[in-house]
Formats: sequence, C-alpha cells, structure tokens
Amino acid sequence: MPASTRAGQLLLLLSCCAVLPFVTADDFSYVPFPAFQSCRGHVRHLTCLWTVIVTSGEAPQYSPDLESDLCDSIVNPTTGSKLHLAHVPVCLQHSGVVAAVMPADEEQEDEQGGRGYVAPGTFIAYAKNQKWKYRVVERSFVYGLRSYITEATEVRGNTGNHIWQYGASHMHNPYTTVIQVVEKMDPDEPVRGKALFLAEANVLEVRTTTRWHDF
Repeated sequence: MPASTRAGQLLLLLSCCAVLPFVTADDFSYVPFPAFQSCRGHVRHLTCLWTVIVTSGEAPQYSPDLESDLCDSIVNPTTGSKLHLAHVPVCLQHSGVVAAVMPADEEQEDEQGGRGYVAPGTFIAYAKNQKWKYRVVERSFVYGLRSYITEATEVRGNTGNHIWQYGASHMHNPYTTVIQVVEKMDPDEPVRGKALFLAEANVLEVRTTTRWHDF
C-alpha cells in the first residue's frame, strides 16, 4: 500500500476517533480561489490536499476579501517568487464553489504574516458533527499530456484530437487533481500517479503490413 494512502487512512481515522478541540461555524472562514494563476499569478496551480465535498444544506458565507491573507501564507510577500504547484491543507466544495478553510481569528498568523490554516483533521471532524452529506477527497496525481491540463490552449497535430483533449481536460477536478505531464517526465522519477489519461482518437489502432485495424 502506498505511503500516501496509509497516511490518508490514518488522517480519516484520527478525524473520526481523536479528541479534538471544540469548534463552531464561527471558527472558520471560507476563501474561494482560482485553481490556476492564483495569488495574482504567483502560483500556477493551487490545489487542496484534502477537499470536503458537501452535497447537502446551504452554502457557507464566503470571504473573498481574505484571498490576500491566504496568498500571504503561500507566497513569501518579500520575495514575490513564483510557484509551479502549491496547496492549502483543506478546502470545502459546495455547489461547484471551492474555498480554502482558514481560521476566522484574525490574530492567528503564521510566520509569513498570513492567517494560517485549519488542520484537515479538525475540519473533517467538524463536518462529521454537522451531519452533512459529504465525502472527503485526497489530492491525487495522474499522468497525461500537456494539452490535457485545463489551462492549456495547444492543439496537438490532428485537430480532431482537440475534441478528445477538451473532454479530458474537463474530466478532473483541478483542485483535487494534479496532472503529471508525461512529456516532461524524468525516466528515473518515482511513479506516484494513480491513473493515466489517454484521450486520443486513434489510441486503439494497430498498424499491420498493409492497413490500419481498429480494435
């Protein structure tokens, strides 16, 4: 069993059984953010390590004005360096809106001056106590071509494949899924993908001596 899977099972077990601090709805702020080109373009892809996808009840009150606080916890404001991939520990998804779960306490700052984060186990335990209908999704890595990434605009070779590529790019949730681009893979890099995207019109054709055969 992969180490990431064991860690995920342990987190869910702790969220169900551990004695956690008493928390209420007033302890959380929900900050929507874009998955791509986040934090004023300083983060190419911002994901959630854990996402609580709620399918019942009313949506929470969102705090889009706190996005700068969220970004201050991710990007060092003094250097302004850009990140290819970053994450927040836990998010809430409700009716298609994904928001980072952050402490509501303005005085709870991290070392970079941001508002800090909520521990995933704490929020998952809170969700369980709310009697929500929900499921918890751990972030996953999958393999695919560069053109399968949602933000990509490239059309590779056969323009007919663009239809398949468009479908592939909208099959995954960009907040919970990271596409490992196979064109850039190092042969010596450890395999950590859980799936492989193959969105090609002719992927099941095999060439014989005289003609193509579909299977």
